[in-house]
Amino acid sequence: MALKRWHFLLIGIIFVIDQFTKWLVQSFVSAPIVVFSFLKISFVRNVGVAFGLLQFELLRWFFVVVAVAVIVWLLKLARKEKNNFVLCCISLIIAGAAGNVFDRIFFGFVTDFVDFGFWPAFNVADSALTLGVIGWLYAELCHR
Repeated sequence: MALKRWHFLLIGIIFVIDQFTKWLVQSFVSAPIVVFSFLKISFVRNVGVAFGLLQFELLRWFFVVVAVAVIVWLLKLARKEKNNFVLCCISLIIAGAAGNVFDRIFFGFVTDFVDFGFWPAFNVADSALTLGVIGWLYAELCHR
């Protein structure tokens, strides 16, 4: 089936929303903003990988290369995929990976800002990636 135009539109929309929200945070959030008692908007510079792990500058380009390789692999995999739900999940993963790779290349860190306090801060790209992986696992485990 392969990715259709609207899948690429989904990728683009998520990428733009991700970059716009990160720009807003970088531009206007100097101190945490309390939204609810359990939720803050905080500007966190994440130089590591998921949840701020492995924060070594030398690994930055390694993670960029790995993420780009995963995106290329997903694009190839999508060409053979017939399930539209799985294609949407792949689109979410590509969008999330692209948003964070862009940050690593151009800023040297990923901007995280959704802060629940009990969990590491995250962003729109992280959310898209997570939803895509969960959805894909669900499709593979429950409907194949």
